[in-house]
Amino acid sequence: MRTASPALVTDPGSDARPGILAFLSGLCVLAALMGLGGCVGGHVTPLNGPRPTYPFRALETHSPQWILADSLWDLRADPAEAIRCLKTYRKAVKRQKKVPELQARLSHACYFVAAFVETSLEKKDALFREGEEAAEKAMLQHPGYAARYRESGDETDAARELDSAYVEALYWYVANLGRELNQESAIIRQGNKDRVVALTNRLLEMDDTFYYGGPHRIAGAIPTRLPNGDLKEAKAHFEKAIALAPGFLGNRLAYADFYATRAGDKRLFLEQLAQVTAARADSLPEIGPENRFAQEMAKAMAAKASTLFK
Repeated sequence: MRTASPALVTDPGSDARPGILAFLSGLCVLAALMGLGGCVGGHVTPLNGPRPTYPFRALETHSPQWILADSLWDLRADPAEAIRCLKTYRKAVKRQKKVPELQARLSHACYFVAAFVETSLEKKDALFREGEEAAEKAMLQHPGYAARYRESGDETDAARELDSAYVEALYWYVANLGRELNQESAIIRQGNKDRVVALTNRLLEMDDTFYYGGPHRIAGAIPTRLPNGDLKEAKAHFEKAIALAPGFLGNRLAYADFYATRAGDKRLFLEQLAQVTAARADSLPEIGPENRFAQEMAKAMAAKASTLFK
């Protein structure tokens, strides 16, 4: 849930970070690391499979707008189609406001367009906020979550009530919330550490394989953004994400950018980037567009290695 807190620990992709992302602020590709991936929902078979079917919603409830938006998602490598997809999900949500799966897909689409397509910082921020709100509405459809939040006012406490069908909504909530409030100082990020860690731990409990090892990517990035972050813990999470989904190139890209730069490990940095650029982007066809974005970013990062490691 959104609170009055001004910011929280960011996701694995911040154009506010010093160094590597400063020179790439126009590209904004690495901004999508936490959300890099293909199918909007990967809960049933997270590494390569269909979107999840929520147990309380039958497929016949899908509106024409929802079906069209799902089809347009497959064309998202084209920025115009990605924007059209987002607009169509918005229309679908207006028709079916209380379907958590649909709200979660809107949340993901907001994140994708903000991270990969939009260049205006103001518009990007508005999209991340919209994505956060959509995911929040999805979680509020869970009776246990809604009741616990009304009682305690604590989203981390309420998240304990969510079952596995809601991992997609929680994941995109954390992703969008982190990016929306990403521009703040290290002091503010530190002040929000417990909140983000608690939500990330819940994701790890619900399904650590979700979205190509996404919860581990988030957990790996958090310590690298804090003054006294545990780098051993960060390394372990990134390596786990890679082991879970080696075909998802964003895992190695995040390992290089977040862990290797913070640890001052130039050799690891270049090794991971080399593996990204040498990989087959379409080894998992459903994330071909994201993998190609990752390869572009890896080349740009490798070219700046001498300025990152003195």
